[in-house]
Amino acid sequence: MKFFLITLLFFAYSTVNAAKISTLYEKTTPIGNGMSMTVQLKESDGPIVIPTHTHPSPATAYLISGDVVVDFDGDIREFNEDDVWIEPALLPHSGSSSKAIKYFVVYHHPSDQPYRN
Repeated sequence: MKFFLITLLFFAYSTVNAAKISTLYEKTTPIGNGMSMTVQLKESDGPIVIPTHTHPSPATAYLISGDVVVDFDGDIREFNEDDVWIEPALLPHSGSSSKAIKYFVVYHHPSDQPYRN
């Protein structure tokens, strides 16, 4: 019985906290000298936890709505609506929000190496 209750509580918690990020728009454009940029518009459908990850190329992010806390490999920063930040290439980072967020991000990368999420 105890196992059943713990499983039920875990399932209820994960269902409520299972917000996800959707990509609303994505386009890659050559910008010259063998480089391209990939532009994405993304949003979450509720509070979100973004696990630790890296990007193979640098990114510039603009927060359209919401708030987010980003941990840049131990350097924790808070961003609010209309804030802009840089995500350096290969730097481990994670994030979380207390409500739904919407943001725009631009990745610069070699044209022969398409951006990968």
